[in-house]
Amino acid sequence: MITTHTNSDSLRAARSVGLISRETGAVVKCEATFTGHTGPVWSLTLASDYNTLISGSSDTTVKVWDIASGKCKTTLRGHEGIVHGVGVNGNQIVSGSSDRMIKVWDMQSGKCLRTLEQQDNTVCSVIVAEGFVFTGSFGEIKVWDREYNLVDTLRGHNHWVRALCVSNRMLFTGSYNIIKVYDIRNAFQCTATIRVRLSLARSLVRARPLLTRSVQVHCGSIYAIAVGGGRLLAGTYENLIYVWDLETLHCLATLHGHTGAVYNLCVLGSRFFSSSYDTTIRVWNLNTMHCEQTLTEHTSSVEALISAPTGAVFSAAADNTVRVR
Repeated sequence: MITTHTNSDSLRAARSVGLISRETGAVVKCEATFTGHTGPVWSLTLASDYNTLISGSSDTTVKVWDIASGKCKTTLRGHEGIVHGVGVNGNQIVSGSSDRMIKVWDMQSGKCLRTLEQQDNTVCSVIVAEGFVFTGSFGEIKVWDREYNLVDTLRGHNHWVRALCVSNRMLFTGSYNIIKVYDIRNAFQCTATIRVRLSLARSLVRARPLLTRSVQVHCGSIYAIAVGGGRLLAGTYENLIYVWDLETLHCLATLHGHTGAVYNLCVLGSRFFSSSYDTTIRVWNLNTMHCEQTLTEHTSSVEALISAPTGAVFSAAADNTVRVR
């Protein structure tokens, strides 16, 4: 158990909550809770050393946490709206907000290094991967290089692009009734589109040879995307999780259980985690697609979820807290 601190931005002992271990399937305990934000926590990311956690909140701040000690090292102030997305670019933090700003911060000093040109709409997602910074907004994804030069603008979505995921040099993006896949190695060519309307989900794979597959599912707004174990996972506004085979894009399963929108997903070994508006986190077996456990420690909508190779899982919620397992 991590030592409890008494400062206002602190780590306090959390009540024990069962969690399935990645390696053994044994139950382990929820270790602690980070407190200090004064509004719902919308976004999380980890530094490359996995010792530092960054959180963005509707209190307009970004906080930098030392995971080992539980202390908030720095609070970044400058946004004027909800911080919907955070990413790490080397020793810099990139944040996107409802104030339509993308800001770049020095992780150590907390100084704002620059503000990118004002965007047309709320910046609702940020991810840094494969040498690029990706930011999602209404109907588009902007691609920036590591020096924050605008490289490309990917269009074709019809609504807010809330879900961004990079795996094996492919960019997966989700919006209303649609998931698009872009090849980062090939000038961001769109190689696949999954269109889902009403009860018909149609996967159009544009790579050669051309394949068209149809499955009977209802999807709606895509809030989360994750990739792992040869599976593509999507969490939706309709409380459901859809699972596709990553190679063929054939829909393998529709997972029920949540009673609110599925806001985030993360994969850890042979399991994956889903967080929801219903205040719970569910633990699923990636092979059997069975829910192994439901975690109920948060008291409000669970907005963000992230895992680390160390085996830790972090969740953030509208109860203003970040929990660590």
